[in-house]
Amino acid sequence: QALESGEQWDELQKMAGFVLSHTQLSDRQRAWGVYYAGRVFLEKGEGRLALAYAREAANEMPSEIRPQILLSLAGQRFGNSMRAEHILYNLLGKNPDNLDVHLALARANEISGHWPAARAWYRKALSLKPADPALISKIALMYWLEGDAENAIAEFDDHFHSRKAHED
Repeated sequence: QALESGEQWDELQKMAGFVLSHTQLSDRQRAWGVYYAGRVFLEKGEGRLALAYAREAANEMPSEIRPQILLSLAGQRFGNSMRAEHILYNLLGKNPDNLDVHLALARANEISGHWPAARAWYRKALSLKPADPALISKIALMYWLEGDAENAIAEFDDHFHSRKAHED
């Protein structure tokens, strides 16, 4: 779930702080608070804190996918990219149809500037969530970042024309 405005991130950070400051929570509730704090710090670019919270959340909830993805993305951005890639491919092997894992692989490649690989992962995610406008936009953006404006525009046109044909 993407939170896009700074105001939402601030609210999420306040919520994570609130959860973390209360001692009467279950271990699971606290672990999710740690996870959300890690997400906030990742998005704000605070690497040391993002990695610390991501590691704790992943250790506390080893069977949950989202904390493992967070650890991978934080690791890729602020730590060990080889380990991060290993985590994501391990998750993919166990969860081949999980949209979040495909999106994490796409985002990891996007962050690294590997536009063709990112585009391929966004396309695989699109196969799991067909006609998602955000995914179509990401695929077009990857073409654009590669300097391929023609295919970027075609990606939108193909989606628009196929959608219009279904509406007619």
